[in-house]
Amino acid sequence: MLRDYQQKAIDEVNRAIGIGLTSVMVQSPTGSGKSVIMAFLLKQWLEQGKRILLVAHKIELIQQLYSHVHRWLNFHSSIMADSKRYRYDMHSQVVIASIQSWSYRYATIPDTLPQADIVIVDEAHHSASNSYSNLFYHYKSAIKIGFTATPQRLDNKGLRYLAKGVEGYQYLVKGVPVTELMEQGHLSTYKLFGAGRLLNAEGKVKITAGDYNKKALEEFVATALDPQEVVDTWLRLAPYKKTVLYPASVALSQQYVRCFQRNGIPSAHIDAKTSAKEREAILESFRKGDIMVLGQHSIVIEGVDVPDIEAVQFIRPTKSLVVWFQSIGRSLRPAEGKEYAIIIDHTTTHQQLAMPDFPVKWSLDPKAYKGFEPHLHCSQCHHTWLPSQDRELQDFQVLVTETVDNTLYKHGIITPCYCRKCNNNELHQWTVEVNLLPSEGDKPPIKEDSGLIIGEVELYEPRQLIIEELKELLTTAEEKGYKKAWVGYRALEIQEIDYPELLWLANELGYKRSWASYRYQQLTQGN
Repeated sequence: MLRDYQQKAIDEVNRAIGIGLTSVMVQSPTGSGKSVIMAFLLKQWLEQGKRILLVAHKIELIQQLYSHVHRWLNFHSSIMADSKRYRYDMHSQVVIASIQSWSYRYATIPDTLPQADIVIVDEAHHSASNSYSNLFYHYKSAIKIGFTATPQRLDNKGLRYLAKGVEGYQYLVKGVPVTELMEQGHLSTYKLFGAGRLLNAEGKVKITAGDYNKKALEEFVATALDPQEVVDTWLRLAPYKKTVLYPASVALSQQYVRCFQRNGIPSAHIDAKTSAKEREAILESFRKGDIMVLGQHSIVIEGVDVPDIEAVQFIRPTKSLVVWFQSIGRSLRPAEGKEYAIIIDHTTTHQQLAMPDFPVKWSLDPKAYKGFEPHLHCSQCHHTWLPSQDRELQDFQVLVTETVDNTLYKHGIITPCYCRKCNNNELHQWTVEVNLLPSEGDKPPIKEDSGLIIGEVELYEPRQLIIEELKELLTTAEEKGYKKAWVGYRALEIQEIDYPELLWLANELGYKRSWASYRYQQLTQGN
């Protein structure tokens, strides 16, 4: 039996295809039943005789996709991955491929690639790479459907165009609010705790491709945080809870695990170099509870299904909402006896980025570069890049200024320059995007660590001036006998009202938190 929002997502995908679109992104939050949505779409396409290719970037995802197809459809698909473990049949109606194996065949033996009417990409926020660009180009006549909880690139350039200017996704199906999933019991609620000393990498670690440089970040964290502090924090906040560590590097994960082991806590580490057999054995021990703390790097981000993870310990500053959501989202799966998930943050990330139940305004379009720095867009290959630092203000000519959803956009052209991808020399378009009011993930200015003791973090603190206006509305409604809906409608007219105040009002009116999520979306998206 499909949930309402699952049926809505399926209908929306079919409508998009019905009007002629060939590539659709489905934003499916953790706990919303992505595999169910995918299975029902697969079933209808199999019945139509369509040839289907499913693609993912990790072996864990490949195995899960195979299990889902077999479980939901009683269909044995062919796997194109590790040739020593799997047998590949290019003529199978359903092929599940790792993007690495597909890319190898594409470059060396393209005649062995499967034909496909439908291409499904799991964890589709990775689609911007050259490998997926080749995939989209090769299957340009096929229907392409991407699934992810976080449809955003690390470099913020959007997913409408992929590497080399290949057309990406044309339409975004937006998922159900996370607050609603929590209220319905499909996701666990959570408590966020800030460690005693918060690592703030802002201005201290250089940025590469939209996030902190990996090597520089590792050095910063290694110098700033003693592994014993990580263990002590865990013992205080999540003692003997099944916990996953999110460190800045493989080496730091190994250090933390050794420190947990010295303290007598059953722990283990896995990374991309851990053999498949050993990795599966460690994950199974973790599922059984024989291992309490799992150290890893870039493994338990996507594709590892351990519903009873009770806590996550975040020990790597990041500027990426994708990394943050994918990491802490692992702990939100409900499980028997699990009252809430514990999120321990040793960094200032929770002050800089949104929390998982915040109603983020997902989009396929490029996300703003911070400040007033413009980004350039090539009309030929659709490559997007930042101008060189030697550009002067007079090089930029403003053509249009507009305000949309509390954001100021300035559009114009720049004196001729070469596109870095296709060498097209033209008057390139440019855009500056400036937030006028807080948007997803915006928080108060980051404060340097004050050495405060560990404590639960107060989320979504409302502003008192807005609360006073809301109290006046509540008083007016009570005096004149107006219904709750009147208060909710008038509240959206209050200038600068934001999500924290809507949460406060939902509580006062006796509504669920999801009411605030929907009203916030209405406020910021105009629908």
